[in-house]
Amino acid sequence: MEDLVLYAGATIALRYLRHGIFGRPERRLVQQVAALQAQEALELPQALVLAVPCGGPGQQSCEALKAKRDAREALPASNSPCKRMCRLESPGAVSKGGVVNGSPAGEAPTALPAPDAPANSLPLEPVPSAAARVSGSLPGPPARDAADVSAGSLSTHSQSKVPSKEGGDPLWSPMASGDERCSASLNRSHRVSPSAAARSPGGGGGSGDGAAGGLPVRPAAARLLELQQRQRSAERTRPLGEHAVHGVARRSRGPAGARRLATPQSDAQVIWLSDGCIFPSEAASHALYHHPDDAVKKQAGAWLEAWQRSLDAWSTSDAVLHDSSSTVEAQYFCAITLRTKVQLDYDELPAGAAASLRDSLVGLLLRYARGSRPTRTQLCLALAALAAHLPAAEWGGGGAVQWLAGRMSGEPSEAALPCMLEVLTVLPQEAGSYRPAVRPERRRAMVAELVSAVPAVLQVLATCLELHHDRSREQVLEAFGAWLRVAAGSAHLDGAALAAHPLTAAALAGLQESETFDAAVEAVCELVFCTASGGQPEAPMLPLVQRLVPAVLELRPRFAVLAQREAAERSGGGEGGHEGDDDIETAKGIARLFAEVGEAYTALIAAGAPEAMRPVEALLEVGAFPDDSIAAMSFNFWHRLARYLTSGFSPQSLEDASSAEETGTEEGRRRLAVFVPAFERMVALVRGRVRLPDNWDALHSDEQKDFKRNRFAVGDTLLDAASVLGAEKTLELLLAPLQEAASAGSGGWRTIEAGLYCVRAIHRTAPPVDNALLLGLFGGLRGLPEAPILRYTAAMMVSAYAQWLARSLRAGAATALLPDLLQLLTTALGDREACPAAALALRHLCEAAPAHLARYADALLGLYARVAASGPPPIANGGLGTALGAWPMSGLAGDEEDVLQVVEGVAHAVSALPAEQRRSALEAMVAPLVQPLQAALVAPGGREGPLPSPPASAALVVQLVDRLTVVFRFVADPEAVAAALGRVWGVFEAALARFHNDERTAEHLCRAPRYALRTAGAAAAGLVPALAGALPRWFAATRHGAFLYVASELVKVFGGQASLASQLGELLARLLGEACSRLRNLREVSDAPDLADDTFLLAGRALHYAPALVLQPLALLPALLDSAAAGLLVQHREACCSTLTFVARLFDADVLARCPPEVAQQATAAMAPRTPGLVRLLVAGAVGALPAGRTGNIADVLFSVLKATQQQGVQWLADAVGAIPDESAPAADRKALLVAASATAAHGQAADSSKSLEDAVEDLSELVRRSRRAQEAALRALLPGELLPHFMR
Repeated sequence: MEDLVLYAGATIALRYLRHGIFGRPERRLVQQVAALQAQEALELPQALVLAVPCGGPGQQSCEALKAKRDAREALPASNSPCKRMCRLESPGAVSKGGVVNGSPAGEAPTALPAPDAPANSLPLEPVPSAAARVSGSLPGPPARDAADVSAGSLSTHSQSKVPSKEGGDPLWSPMASGDERCSASLNRSHRVSPSAAARSPGGGGGSGDGAAGGLPVRPAAARLLELQQRQRSAERTRPLGEHAVHGVARRSRGPAGARRLATPQSDAQVIWLSDGCIFPSEAASHALYHHPDDAVKKQAGAWLEAWQRSLDAWSTSDAVLHDSSSTVEAQYFCAITLRTKVQLDYDELPAGAAASLRDSLVGLLLRYARGSRPTRTQLCLALAALAAHLPAAEWGGGGAVQWLAGRMSGEPSEAALPCMLEVLTVLPQEAGSYRPAVRPERRRAMVAELVSAVPAVLQVLATCLELHHDRSREQVLEAFGAWLRVAAGSAHLDGAALAAHPLTAAALAGLQESETFDAAVEAVCELVFCTASGGQPEAPMLPLVQRLVPAVLELRPRFAVLAQREAAERSGGGEGGHEGDDDIETAKGIARLFAEVGEAYTALIAAGAPEAMRPVEALLEVGAFPDDSIAAMSFNFWHRLARYLTSGFSPQSLEDASSAEETGTEEGRRRLAVFVPAFERMVALVRGRVRLPDNWDALHSDEQKDFKRNRFAVGDTLLDAASVLGAEKTLELLLAPLQEAASAGSGGWRTIEAGLYCVRAIHRTAPPVDNALLLGLFGGLRGLPEAPILRYTAAMMVSAYAQWLARSLRAGAATALLPDLLQLLTTALGDREACPAAALALRHLCEAAPAHLARYADALLGLYARVAASGPPPIANGGLGTALGAWPMSGLAGDEEDVLQVVEGVAHAVSALPAEQRRSALEAMVAPLVQPLQAALVAPGGREGPLPSPPASAALVVQLVDRLTVVFRFVADPEAVAAALGRVWGVFEAALARFHNDERTAEHLCRAPRYALRTAGAAAAGLVPALAGALPRWFAATRHGAFLYVASELVKVFGGQASLASQLGELLARLLGEACSRLRNLREVSDAPDLADDTFLLAGRALHYAPALVLQPLALLPALLDSAAAGLLVQHREACCSTLTFVARLFDADVLARCPPEVAQQATAAMAPRTPGLVRLLVAGAVGALPAGRTGNIADVLFSVLKATQQQGVQWLADAVGAIPDESAPAADRKALLVAASATAAHGQAADSSKSLEDAVEDLSELVRRSRRAQEAALRALLPGELLPHFMR
């Protein structure tokens, strides 16, 4: 027992001995260890007294360290435990004035017990409260005093003592976690069991150590423990190199000299270390950022995440931030932690602590005014979160901004100015944020407070503008833009006042200076946005508009110079240097200003006034800029302008834009005529941007993706232009480069490919069916150069114009083109790069014009025979390989998806054949697939059966079945498909017998009968007995949801046929009963979410088509309800939504109305006792057990329940909502939901809208989810005990 205490206490010494650098607190600790060792003749474990020899590898001598750290005191040789140990420097918890951990240097700690005090009565000092600095007693890092203990201060510069638990057993474990230590003073019970300590984040003490032998702790051991507790509480150790693994040591048997570290994840994840180190938050953060082992980083992240949720995080973060010797990364991490605590755990603070927390945050912000900017930003975010929690009245009446201005006014400007400006930038950015855990009405009130503070803020910013410090003007403009964004559309902005405001002048002047250019662009963009509404400037804002627009357009000459530089640089082949990069960024800023002006005033520009053309000219210059990303900044303006000109920006499709009322009036035609030249210039500017670069193949894949993305954007813009210019005029403009290249005998295939791409882009505004230009273009496709990319684009153009070609074929204009197009596509199928486009085009062409393609049925079936037989090479597996050896390979260059596209296209064409030919063609399509499928199912030696099959065999079966599925799905002949399914059903059964244990293969096998039933419909009635007998058997053997798919289709097709009701009822009872037996609790549902999804999809479909099939069997509905209750809170989205939909449909009045009275009565009797539990689970899901995105689904279910059960349902809902504690949702907020529920119930089945109920549910959900504590309290009250472990951290 005593050795264990000494072993644990001396780990602190080892931590510093191992790393060769000492600071004052660490040196004093080592002196204490040495003195105690000498005094009591302690024999420490060998691992703890190993000293690294001076001058060893990677170490420095004590003399060298002394020379380097002349500010440190020398370690007295007489007190050194080892004369040759190296010294460790670590920022220990040292208070000013020579106070070490609450005791003056050189004096014994004041809180140590008397020499004869027993271990279980150690007068350990209470834990410092998590709110020291918040309570007002400690403005900075203070020395400890009695007031801190009583008031509960945020000081972390003192040791933590854990009170003993009832019964006298001491909780002296030196490895007690921060959660335990902090909760000892702040928490309710002041009792923490050793087992709980072992499970807590950050570690725990050895279970039962204090009571193991009932031995008192000797004074020396207690003193060691005291020292170690102080070091652990201060959390101020340097990172430990390769041993910087988080975790807390706990006694465990293991290798000699080793300690077992229990990580926060689980006790199963252990790391054996020979030094027994205890790692605080700073060491864990160092491991997170720097440790080479990813597993260690992951563990460190988990430990730190758990630590951030603890009460101890308040005090430790504050201490680290006040300690100038802490590392930058530790400061940053603790600033993040403090920000997170203020946002999410504000209610952990004691009453009245907000003012002191505010003072502490401002003090820290000023401390880091010249320090790490990321740390300062996190502190600003913490202040913004505090502003979300505190109403304006608690800031002194003037709100947060005026309080901060007054507080900062007394500080030196070089520190106060950057802090004030950054806070003023962050505050509006966080307006309305959902990160702070506040009530919804408080979130809205904060936004209103900030908006009302805009005039005062602008005055403060104008004052700051007069001060001159580094980046001050840039920060002022950033804050100016942020506040404009918050105030946009409010009455607090006056156009005339803003036009004359010094901030506006500064923003416009900042456009001329490189240092402030970016911030000025942001501010001016926000000013422009504030002036517009509905595409026009607002009347009160006209003075500001008149100042902004000319100032922005005056940048055109500067932009032209930048464009010339960029063009010269590109033509010279230079890569550009730093100046070129600056030019690009400046050009982006100016282009953005032009685009903002154009988009803000599009409706005004669309009126066609002469003065409105200046922004249009500026945006044409943007479109002409050599850089694609800058040119693309104008595209949205052209889209908006085209919509205003053609459809008045109504939600009308572009295909119908030409018929818009606006374009039919004289004014509409006048406006179009005004902008036709501009759109023509725009088309001429952007059409060349789609041309592939000459070095296309040498470009990196990311560069190719960027280019393709830009081509898509250009294509959309060309479509907008076509809506204004008309398809025929646009075609002329797009094909002009091809005609010029053809007449000049130059251009190459890239020019042709660019032209085809542009024509493809405008297919939605295709010209009349007899357009000679487009017909001629299609007629010339066969003579294209041999380039794979060109073939790909040509095939994609055919695919895009499939509907236009079908109309032309019906009009007789394109009949002569069809053979050439088919030849083009067939040839492209043999090209690896063009094959996907050719397959897609063939499918679209056959789907759009099946009657015309049916004339080429023989050629298409020949193509199908080659394509459908393509697949993997014969499998070298004895008889199987021999059986497939004659299976021909096709020249198709694509993958399986391309094969399926071709098969679908041929199926569409076959569907247009006469009945007899169609049946023959269907047989010709099925036979080439069934024969190799049968061969693949024959085991070596000619035997059939469920023998182990090679993976290649399963892959082959999947390919063949998928192709057969496409045939069944798209050949529109119900009788023929039903007959074909009957013939091949035996093959499917044989395949299931062999591959039923392969889930993927079984799923593909079930798709074919499913789609065949969908096509065949009632014609497949003769197959119902066979399917009804086979599906339950295979499902019981495999429990694959795929078999439920087929049953779902049977219910949909035959659910209304009384002659098949008994067979379908038995089928559903067997399938759903077996499924429910595997979905008895949330764990089973979570382990098999796909099964749950399929089960309730099937049950829901049965309720829709034939409710009696589900409700009539006595045991089926109770089993379904129990499984629904078990899986209602499953996190899997599809499974959860299917369950909710089933429950909602079950309470639909129409479901019971379509059942016989006795069945409805039986169903009601099964539902009544289970509904209160379902309602309680639904409320739990709404307040946090399910993601917030499913609140609407939950509201729909509650709506159905209330309509069906009326006042009884309201009472059930009241019981559930009443269980939510006041700390999660006050009574008034809970009542709002019950009022909406009562209104729904009062209307009964006549209620037709769930909007009010959904709003009430969402309000309650948002309220309870505002913080982790409120959410967990609600879930503890609502969920049964067996479900709590699933939802509690």
